[in-house]
Amino acid sequence: MKSKFCAINREAIMAADDELPPEVVQHCERCADCREFARLWNRFRSVKPSERIIPAAVESRIKAAARQHCRRRPLLRMRIFAVAAAVLVLLIGAATIRGRQLAAERRQQTGVYLEEWDWSGFEQESLALTTALSLGEVSLPEYGE
Repeated sequence: MKSKFCAINREAIMAADDELPPEVVQHCERCADCREFARLWNRFRSVKPSERIIPAAVESRIKAAARQHCRRRPLLRMRIFAVAAAVLVLLIGAATIRGRQLAAERRQQTGVYLEEWDWSGFEQESLALTTALSLGEVSLPEYGE
Protein backbone atom coordinates (compact mmCIF):
# COMPACT_ATOMS: atom_id res chain seq x y z
CA MET A 1 0.00 0.00 0.00
CA LYS A 2 1.57 3.21 -1.15
CA SER A 3 -0.63 5.97 0.21
CA LYS A 4 -3.67 6.89 2.20
CA PHE A 5 -5.53 7.02 -1.10
CA CYS A 6 -4.77 3.30 -1.60
CA ALA A 7 -6.35 2.52 1.77
CA ILE A 8 -9.48 4.46 0.83
CA ASN A 9 -9.65 2.64 -2.52
CA ARG A 10 -9.29 -0.75 -0.86
CA GLU A 11 -12.20 0.08 1.44
CA ALA A 12 -14.22 1.10 -1.63
CA ILE A 13 -13.28 -2.18 -3.35
CA MET A 14 -14.49 -4.20 -0.35
CA ALA A 15 -17.69 -2.13 -0.05
CA ALA A 16 -18.63 -2.34 -3.75
CA ASP A 17 -21.27 -4.87 -4.71
CA ASP A 18 -20.67 -5.53 -8.41
CA GLU A 19 -19.09 -2.56 -10.18
CA LEU A 20 -16.34 -0.34 -8.85
CA PRO A 21 -16.71 3.44 -8.88
CA PRO A 22 -14.88 5.11 -11.83
CA GLU A 23 -12.26 6.82 -9.62
CA VAL A 24 -11.34 3.44 -8.05
CA VAL A 25 -11.05 1.85 -11.51
CA GLN A 26 -8.73 4.69 -12.62
CA HIS A 27 -6.60 4.25 -9.52
CA CYS A 28 -6.38 0.48 -10.06
CA GLU A 29 -5.15 1.07 -13.64
CA ARG A 30 -2.22 3.07 -12.21
CA CYS A 31 -1.54 1.12 -8.97
CA ALA A 32 -0.45 -2.53 -9.26
CA ASP A 33 -1.02 -3.22 -5.53
CA CYS A 34 -4.63 -2.07 -5.62
CA ARG A 35 -5.22 -3.87 -8.93
CA GLU A 36 -3.97 -7.14 -7.34
CA PHE A 37 -6.08 -6.50 -4.25
CA ALA A 38 -9.19 -5.96 -6.40
CA ARG A 39 -8.49 -9.19 -8.31
CA LEU A 40 -8.05 -11.20 -5.10
CA TRP A 41 -11.10 -9.60 -3.49
CA ASN A 42 -13.30 -10.44 -6.48
CA ARG A 43 -11.97 -13.99 -6.45
CA PHE A 44 -12.70 -14.28 -2.73
CA ARG A 45 -16.25 -12.94 -3.19
CA SER A 46 -16.94 -15.37 -6.01
CA VAL A 47 -16.38 -18.38 -3.74
CA LYS A 48 -19.46 -19.48 -1.78
CA PRO A 49 -19.06 -19.28 2.01
CA SER A 50 -19.55 -23.04 2.30
CA GLU A 51 -16.66 -23.64 -0.15
CA ARG A 52 -14.15 -21.38 1.56
CA ILE A 53 -11.26 -23.36 2.94
CA ILE A 54 -9.85 -22.34 6.29
CA PRO A 55 -6.10 -22.92 6.59
CA ALA A 56 -5.19 -25.65 9.09
CA ALA A 57 -3.16 -23.29 11.28
CA VAL A 58 -6.06 -20.85 11.57
CA GLU A 59 -8.53 -23.66 12.25
CA SER A 60 -6.34 -25.11 15.00
CA ARG A 61 -5.99 -21.66 16.63
CA ILE A 62 -9.77 -21.18 16.53
CA LYS A 63 -10.38 -24.60 18.09
CA ALA A 64 -7.74 -23.99 20.77
CA ALA A 65 -9.33 -20.65 21.66
CA ALA A 66 -12.77 -22.28 21.82
CA ARG A 67 -11.47 -25.06 24.09
CA GLN A 68 -9.79 -22.50 26.34
CA HIS A 69 -13.02 -20.48 26.49
CA CYS A 70 -15.04 -23.60 27.38
CA ARG A 71 -12.60 -24.53 30.16
CA ARG A 72 -12.91 -21.14 31.84
CA ARG A 73 -16.70 -21.23 32.14
CA PRO A 74 -16.97 -24.17 34.59
CA LEU A 75 -14.21 -22.71 36.75
CA LEU A 76 -16.10 -19.45 36.97
CA ARG A 77 -19.30 -21.27 37.92
CA MET A 78 -17.45 -23.29 40.55
CA ARG A 79 -15.98 -20.13 42.06
CA ILE A 80 -19.38 -18.46 42.20
CA PHE A 81 -20.85 -21.58 43.82
CA ALA A 82 -18.02 -21.73 46.37
CA VAL A 83 -18.46 -18.07 47.30
CA ALA A 84 -22.23 -18.49 47.60
CA ALA A 85 -21.77 -21.56 49.84
CA ALA A 86 -19.29 -19.69 52.05
CA VAL A 87 -21.68 -16.75 52.40
CA LEU A 88 -24.51 -19.13 53.28
CA VAL A 89 -22.41 -20.81 55.98
CA LEU A 90 -21.51 -17.42 57.43
CA LEU A 91 -25.15 -16.32 57.47
CA ILE A 92 -26.27 -19.52 59.18
CA GLY A 93 -23.48 -19.16 61.74
CA ALA A 94 -24.37 -15.54 62.42
CA ALA A 95 -28.06 -16.40 62.78
CA THR A 96 -27.23 -19.22 65.21
CA ILE A 97 -25.03 -16.99 67.33
CA ARG A 98 -27.63 -14.22 67.36
CA GLY A 99 -30.38 -16.71 68.25
CA ARG A 100 -28.39 -17.97 71.20
CA GLN A 101 -27.75 -14.41 72.35
CA LEU A 102 -31.47 -13.61 72.17
CA ALA A 103 -32.34 -16.82 74.05
CA ALA A 104 -29.84 -15.94 76.79
CA GLU A 105 -31.30 -12.43 77.09
CA ARG A 106 -34.82 -13.88 77.26
CA ARG A 107 -33.77 -16.31 79.99
CA GLN A 108 -32.32 -13.47 82.01
CA GLN A 109 -35.53 -11.45 81.64
CA THR A 110 -37.99 -14.23 82.47
CA GLY A 111 -35.88 -16.41 84.73
CA VAL A 112 -37.30 -19.54 83.07
CA TYR A 113 -34.89 -22.06 81.69
CA LEU A 114 -36.16 -24.85 79.51
CA GLU A 115 -33.78 -27.27 81.17
CA GLU A 116 -35.42 -26.54 84.55
CA TRP A 117 -38.98 -27.10 83.33
CA ASP A 118 -40.67 -30.01 85.02
CA TRP A 119 -42.13 -32.27 82.37
CA SER A 120 -43.23 -35.04 84.73
CA GLY A 121 -46.93 -35.65 84.53
CA PHE A 122 -47.33 -33.25 81.62
CA GLU A 123 -49.35 -35.69 79.53
CA GLN A 124 -51.72 -36.45 82.41
CA GLU A 125 -52.27 -32.78 83.19
CA SER A 126 -52.82 -31.99 79.52
CA LEU A 127 -55.37 -34.80 79.17
CA ALA A 128 -57.19 -33.67 82.33
CA LEU A 129 -57.34 -30.06 81.12
CA THR A 130 -58.57 -31.11 77.69
CA THR A 131 -61.29 -33.26 79.25
CA ALA A 132 -62.35 -30.50 81.63
CA LEU A 133 -62.55 -28.00 78.77
CA SER A 134 -64.63 -30.34 76.63
CA LEU A 135 -67.05 -31.00 79.49
CA GLY A 136 -67.34 -27.31 80.24
CA GLU A 137 -66.04 -27.67 83.78
CA VAL A 138 -63.25 -25.18 83.18
CA SER A 139 -63.18 -22.09 81.03
CA LEU A 140 -60.08 -20.34 79.78
CA PRO A 141 -59.78 -16.58 80.09
CA GLU A 142 -60.36 -14.66 76.89
CA TYR A 143 -57.35 -13.37 75.03
CA GLY A 144 -56.33 -9.95 76.23
CA GLU A 145 -57.84 -10.18 79.74
